[in-house]
Amino acid sequence: MIRKSLLVISLMFLFGTMGVWLLTYWVSLGTSVNIQSKNYRASVGYGFFRFRVWDDPTTIPNLPFAKRVRGPVSVRNLWHFQSFRNSRKRMLDFPAWLLPLPFAIYPTIAFIRGPYRRYRRRKWGLCIKCGYDLTGNVSGVCPECGERI
Repeated sequence: MIRKSLLVISLMFLFGTMGVWLLTYWVSLGTSVNIQSKNYRASVGYGFFRFRVWDDPTTIPNLPFAKRVRGPVSVRNLWHFQSFRNSRKRMLDFPAWLLPLPFAIYPTIAFIRGPYRRYRRRKWGLCIKCGYDLTGNVSGVCPECGERI
């Protein structure tokens, strides 16, 4: 029961974050927050999340998102982190498709585990349903669970 609940919750988060990822291609949103004389700006657009931290709130540039460049995608185009030595400015850009990836791990494992378990049990001569050793069984029925072989 816990595994099914975890699977359902993971799938809900997976589809929710995939929706956010797809939404970033049509909608550009941004917000700014001042905390302890630092200005934090988070924005999303063109499939990227962008985070900015500046000490002086008057110097934050409203940098537009770069449109997607046609052609091969390189790692340099996907990640961008910049920190300036002479001041405390930091910028981080990362692609929005990375957000659903952690939520896809458990459903992938759950969907692969069942068929792999059945394959392994069949290969080793075990009952597919309960894993009982069927070596020497000629009746065609598992004595443990009653499953037909």
